[in-house]
Amino acid sequence: MRKATILLLVLLLAMLGGGAVLAQTDVDASEDVEATTAPAAFLTMNLRAGFPLDPFVVSLNGGGEIDASTLDPECVGFITEAPTFAVNWEGEAEFFDIFYYSDFDPTLVLQLPDGSYLCNDDASDNVLDPELTIESPAEGQYRLWVGSYDEGQIIPGFLVITANRSVSVNNFDPGALVRRAAIADDVRPANVIGAEAIQARLSAEEGSQSRTEATVAASRSAGSGVVPDVEITGGDTPITATLVADGDTPVFTILHEDDNGTLCGGLVSGAAPEFVFSYSGDTEDLRVFFEGSADSSLVIVGAEIVLCSDDSEQGENGNPVIDIYNPGGLYGVWIGRFDSTEPVTGTLTIIETTDVAPVRIAPMQPSAETTATP
Repeated sequence: MRKATILLLVLLLAMLGGGAVLAQTDVDASEDVEATTAPAAFLTMNLRAGFPLDPFVVSLNGGGEIDASTLDPECVGFITEAPTFAVNWEGEAEFFDIFYYSDFDPTLVLQLPDGSYLCNDDASDNVLDPELTIESPAEGQYRLWVGSYDEGQIIPGFLVITANRSVSVNNFDPGALVRRAAIADDVRPANVIGAEAIQARLSAEEGSQSRTEATVAASRSAGSGVVPDVEITGGDTPITATLVADGDTPVFTILHEDDNGTLCGGLVSGAAPEFVFSYSGDTEDLRVFFEGSADSSLVIVGAEIVLCSDDSEQGENGNPVIDIYNPGGLYGVWIGRFDSTEPVTGTLTIIETTDVAPVRIAPMQPSAETTATP
């Protein structure tokens, strides 16, 4: 058996199938009473049959000093006194699987709602990670200990719960749950200039320049000033423009959060605004919204404001809306997308009223294939 080094990390993986060796024993009423007075689990999770985020994954610690055979003579390894994890299960299901994915030699001990135990050391002769399958699981609490084969070890790993037979300890790939590349704290796109620099540039309007496409592009790449795509003098709205969000730069690496403390989200084309407009009218409320082919985000930076919007109508509409109060001056606009594989095409609308709202589309929902927690 393998020896574990001292690390800290445990994950709950529910996997299907597998050739686990199971030990199951019955307990009498006195043992049931004893179980109810046992220490509470370090973590407890409520799961209902048909849970959408499958597999469910949680980070924990495995290993301990107590011989697992004290709970059941068929169990091996060393555990803590308190369960590592507990699941309050509701509903009817054909089965669910639990496995522990690690670099070492962990063990699993599971107490069923009736007080009996299931135990496993190795999923197979070639896999030292354990897995358990619970057929027709009864409602109630399942108490789980993640142990180490050798005493006194702390084993990092992934504990998974799944009702998907295509997921197992053999094919589980944690890297597939989140697909984006790592972003180091000190690594930012080369053209990132930050909110203050963007605001300073917007303040340095060079009104004498013509607003040709070439001039607009040149002004945005230069460090001196910005030429707007459109000048709004008041009474001439709505103004619309067709934009395509196809960038790959996380907007929070350019503008971390807005004036309201909202974290800016989405993938944009870079630090330069994708659309710039100026406003010199006298309206008190200027509304800007984007109606796209998919869920999108909207970021607006002015000389004195930074505003971000993901969804409108309290998250029920994937088309974002931003209201600018007492508007005036230049504003840079970014449109962000959330699915890096698909561009979002849509219409940007600028209007001098808050009575008009974008058409409704459903916000993007987390994918069960790419989300690690429910």
